[in-house]
Amino acid sequence: MRTSGNLSLGANYSKGSDVATVSFSGNFSYRKKSQYLDLSWDSNNTYQKDSLSARKNDIELTWQRLLNKGWSSNVMIAASQNLQLGTKLRVSLNLAAVKDLTYNNWNRLYVGAGLNLSQETSFDNTISETNDVAGLFQVKWKVYKLTSPKVWVDADLSFLPYLTDPGRNRLSINVNPQVKVFSNNFKIGLQTYYSYDSKPTTEDASNDDYGMSLQLTYSYH
Repeated sequence: MRTSGNLSLGANYSKGSDVATVSFSGNFSYRKKSQYLDLSWDSNNTYQKDSLSARKNDIELTWQRLLNKGWSSNVMIAASQNLQLGTKLRVSLNLAAVKDLTYNNWNRLYVGAGLNLSQETSFDNTISETNDVAGLFQVKWKVYKLTSPKVWVDADLSFLPYLTDPGRNRLSINVNPQVKVFSNNFKIGLQTYYSYDSKPTTEDASNDDYGMSLQLTYSYH
């Protein structure tokens, strides 16, 4: 049995356009030999000339159970908000099977496939609420290289083709590399994300959203 967690604070500022991004993220995980439970959250707020121009918030609870020959079951409950994509609130449930391609003492690479069930509310209230089912395809890579130089990477790609709304697809990409600074408990790195929705529920919403911030992370075990 092992518990661990991370708390991250990040910021990015562009002087020429007076744009500043403040981010806060973290996770708490609990591991046993055949099970893994992880609670993670992420908040990104972008300000332009003292007004909020973009907001992205996510919280996820993931449970994995190891089966046989590198296969695992994966269940995730999530809630998210994205001002750029017009999503006031999306609550979703992922049910997937996961297959490890590589799993050793310094990295894990796996793919997953399953279903996504979601309920979504838009910002403009033209559609009060939608209930959808989508396919789910994922690739995730975690690096935890603990020999010098110590490096951590969390990267994932998710593609969701909608079954209840043909022609709608969503894509999300996250890449977060970090290196050790000061001590094993402190890391510095980048948090980057890209989100795409071919048919956002808010009429005037953008089809994509992306961001990058410098992050300082404290880890505890």
